[in-house]
Amino acid sequence: MTSEEAVLADQIAQLGREKAFYELGVLLAKQTEATLYQLVEDDLSRIEVAGAQQTLLLFKGGSALAERGQTQAGDTVLGAISSACVGQICEDNSSAEPDAPKWAVISDRLLGVLPQLGPRSIIDVAFRVLAELKTSGSLPAPCANFVPMLLDTLGAIGAVEITSADMRAGVDDSSGGGSVRRTGAELKAYWIESACTCKWHAQAAVRISAALRETALSAAQVERVAGRVLRQLDH
Repeated sequence: MTSEEAVLADQIAQLGREKAFYELGVLLAKQTEATLYQLVEDDLSRIEVAGAQQTLLLFKGGSALAERGQTQAGDTVLGAISSACVGQICEDNSSAEPDAPKWAVISDRLLGVLPQLGPRSIIDVAFRVLAELKTSGSLPAPCANFVPMLLDTLGAIGAVEITSADMRAGVDDSSGGGSVRRTGAELKAYWIESACTCKWHAQAAVRISAALRETALSAAQVERVAGRVLRQLDH
């Protein structure tokens, strides 16, 4: 941790002790996305359960901005924090205990802030989870708690522009390149189809299928998921 990061961490802790969450949000809104990512990474990389306390303060600061009507600033802060948390969960996927208190708390907090996230943040978080599923064949246990609501929230957003950079990150690359507009419902359908197409690790199959079954699905999607689960049982 650099001296600047140490000073910022002290400021966050002080505002947290004072319960000055809006002021904390204002402070966070002045930071770069890279700084917010680093704060989360430093905090969640600690082994002890208390390592999540700073991250929880960051969530409170971002939520306070949104609650005061500063929607864009709140989304920027909460989006960066949420994305960083999912990144840490996925990085720790192979070693994290499913019921580890730290991850359970973070999972619950991610679930709580979903209604405050804007479309781009929802897309980023959803496709970070999908990228982990494609790469490892696993849905990290801490993600399983919020994936159904995450996908339903994704499906409810309006049309957004998906750029070539988004596609390189795995966000609906079905168009083959270029910029396209997709509705949230189309992105959700692409997510579910991609999840059903990729290989599932045997130990994660029950968790993946349960998360998909808890998601609001169309009749065709229900059939698609059911077929994928049956094929998994045959292996």
